[in-house]
Amino acid sequence: MADLGSKLPDMSVASAEVAKSAAEVKSVDAIARRNRRLAGLPREVDPRQTWLQRKLAGPQLWIVIGALTVYVLGLWHFYRLESSLTMQQIAEATQKAGNPTTLTISQFNEALWSVIFHFDVGAYGVKLAPGALWTLLFWIVVFCLLDRLRPTPPSAKVVALGWGICGAPLIALYVNTWVSTLVSYTVRIDPSSDPRPAVFIAPFVEEASKALIVFALAIALRHRLVTPFQVIGLAGLSAAGFAFTENITYYLPQYLSATKIIGTDPAQVMDQAMWLRGVCTCFGHPLFTAMTAVGIVMGIRVHSRLVRILCPLAGYLVAATLHMVFNGFSSLGASASVLVIGGLVLIVMGLFWLWRQLAKERATIAWRLDDYVRMGWLQSSDPLIFNRIGYRAKLGLAGLLRGRRVCKATITLIAAITELAYLRAAMVDGLVDEPGLVRERELLIDIRALRGIALDDPANLSVKPPTWHPVTRLRAAWTRLQNRRHFAPPSGVPAYPPARPVQPGYRPVQQYPGPPRSAYPAGVYTGGGAVGRPNRY
Repeated sequence: MADLGSKLPDMSVASAEVAKSAAEVKSVDAIARRNRRLAGLPREVDPRQTWLQRKLAGPQLWIVIGALTVYVLGLWHFYRLESSLTMQQIAEATQKAGNPTTLTISQFNEALWSVIFHFDVGAYGVKLAPGALWTLLFWIVVFCLLDRLRPTPPSAKVVALGWGICGAPLIALYVNTWVSTLVSYTVRIDPSSDPRPAVFIAPFVEEASKALIVFALAIALRHRLVTPFQVIGLAGLSAAGFAFTENITYYLPQYLSATKIIGTDPAQVMDQAMWLRGVCTCFGHPLFTAMTAVGIVMGIRVHSRLVRILCPLAGYLVAATLHMVFNGFSSLGASASVLVIGGLVLIVMGLFWLWRQLAKERATIAWRLDDYVRMGWLQSSDPLIFNRIGYRAKLGLAGLLRGRRVCKATITLIAAITELAYLRAAMVDGLVDEPGLVRERELLIDIRALRGIALDDPANLSVKPPTWHPVTRLRAAWTRLQNRRHFAPPSGVPAYPPARPVQPGYRPVQQYPGPPRSAYPAGVYTGGGAVGRPNRY
């Protein structure tokens, strides 16, 4: 007992040392997680957690839910403001025309539905006209396909688009009204009667409101936005959402005025307005905001703080200037062909610049992947395969036709190799230091694990598998659906035989014949037990 008592202090000291070492490990892990977050690298994935658990534990899902909640409330507020303002404008316009009319909220909602979707019901059936929604869908497809080389997270796209639809127009509405009142301008029904707010105030306010979400996402994802296509895609989604809301605010008064004023054709007025704003000059807002995005791209990957400030500011000023010139020509009554030709020239120049940037990004991916080929960690063909969009699309489509497991592994492999190339580029440029080594090891382990499942060689690869046929796949899916929904018909034979009735009393024990007694030696039990067991009775 004395020995045990003498050992008790040693055990307490050992437990204290273990607790101290555990606290030190936790502090080291917390510092590593903080350094990783500051470097803009994704969090370490816990393999014990499911996809839903990882999403619930991270802040990304909750940020998106909070942003969408704010957007819905802001959209409802904007709807109330726009409905009251439009009703007031229509009442004043119809009173001047000699036909005073007061709109109801149901009439406003019907007109709102019409200008958003704009189905033209004619003699030949329903014709889809260029409504506000179809222009928005076109730009969503364009900007979502623009950043296929290194896609941005879908949550960032949703936040940028939602901000453009309800956040930026609401800010522009209040700020434009406040600045116009500050400089003693009078807001009239017809904007062409006083073009100065539209030329000198609206461009700066609207471009700042649209680019606000791009600046916020660039700060939050500063090391994940590694290509100009990502920033331009986010800026374009914000601008497309803003143009969608602005088009509705332009279409509604014209449509309702033409409906309530005698002598005008509402369908003709709507077709002219939608063709001009929704088709011919729909490039305006995305093109202007893209200039701000170019400035952000030039300043986001440099070391100088002065350049990081001046480049986005210069891009914003170029965007506001182009917007001001566009509004100036529109207010002066210039022909739409002049705006379209000028816009096409800028679009061609922008496409040429994007083509040059694509060549530069492909070279960066090839050079940085070649570093891992030289170290023996990647295959020699990876730099020539994963820097080409055509090869990547072929691998993705071939994986899609080979089942969910192969498709998921192929897409994950392409994303991991692309992230590895840009991570290496950031480490070479000195933008990411020690946390990049840990992420580099994780990506290399994932790439090696995916090699046996994913498709990684487009040479001699048939996109359609030999055993795949759409009719066969549909028949197999239909057969599985029928077997799942229906049961086999009854055959008339019971699945189990009926149970015998139980007789009252004890059931006699069935006797089994055994070997002759002479087969066992004397003194050995010859009952139903084990052979050779001695008789104890």
